Amino acid sequence: MSPKVSQKYKDEKRKEIIEAAKRVFRQKGYDLASVDEIVEEVKMSKGGVYHYFSGKEAIFEAILAERAGNFDLFEFKEGMSVWTVIKGALSQIRVDLKETRESFMPVVFEYFMRSYRDTAREKALRMQYEEGLQVWNAVIERGTMEGEFRPLLPTKSIARTIISFVDGMTCDAMQMDSDQLDIDSQMEAIIFYLRNALQIKEEELT
Repeated sequence: MSPKVSQKYKDEKRKEIIEAAKRVFRQKGYDLASVDEIVEEVKMSKGGVYHYFSGKEAIFEAILAERAGNFDLFEFKEGMSVWTVIKGALSQIRVDLKETRESFMPVVFEYFMRSYRDTAREKALRMQYEEGLQVWNAVIERGTMEGEFRPLLPTKSIARTIISFVDGMTCDAMQMDSDQLDIDSQMEAIIFYLRNALQIKEEELT
């Protein structure tokens, strides 16, 4: 009879596999990475890895699930305006864009590039998009309700524009260096757009 294993132990082993897989995916990309390489990286038996995950795609789905809900761009502090919070989020995005090639994002893009041929991946991509849309829209609506913004467009349309801009910039940043892409000036352009589309109160701009 096999000894009982605590849930904490299982969670730790599962986490070890996920972290090892991240390192392999970052180095090899999604398509070229193999379960054997993940097994070697995590230093477990192949059967041990398969005890927790059915294969490479299941491991990657766990990584995506871990990333989902981790939308911590917005840091609200007492007395801070919504516009200040948005500018803080855009500042972090600016930093992330400059580090795109060294991040996990190229692997995520590689995985989803084939979503039009894969129903499960398409569903995951749609869910990820909707999560981002809801978060951005909620922040914009908060600024509207608090009287900071007087949007000239539906708040969801503005939120969609932000997401499309960031996704497009991320895709470009995987192919070009930050100087060629001129990330700083493009970020200033999206800030200019938001200032006008949201019709921010004059005192919030100072």
